[in-house]
Amino acid sequence: MEVTRRVAAHRGREWSELRVLIAMEEEYRIYRAVMASGLEAMRPRLQVATTGLQDFEERLRLLEPQVVICGGKAFARSEGPLVWMDLAFDADTPLQRPAQICVEDRCREVHNPDLDYLLAVIDEVDPG
Repeated sequence: MEVTRRVAAHRGREWSELRVLIAMEEEYRIYRAVMASGLEAMRPRLQVATTGLQDFEERLRLLEPQVVICGGKAFARSEGPLVWMDLAFDADTPLQRPAQICVEDRCREVHNPDLDYLLAVIDEVDPG
């Protein structure tokens, strides 16, 4: 699969694990923790890290994740990750807009995706 080969060679590095960064504002830190635990339990090969808004840019730069899962309107999409999932929730307008899921340049909107859906998207780039 072409995308899988690009994961391994992304930015000229070889990785044994797919790196996932879960970024949510501090009022959603319990969601970050639960989502990270769920991903690690269901896909032990993933290297999962979490961050809030304050440290987001630094963690994004240092970790160089292939997958970013974020929630809240403050996280702008970056060019680096192969997968960017904006879960589109915030205190002002909960579930008012669909999540935006982008795998490379292909984007789609999904209303209220569950953990199984997020795992399926990750599996698109790392069928492992």
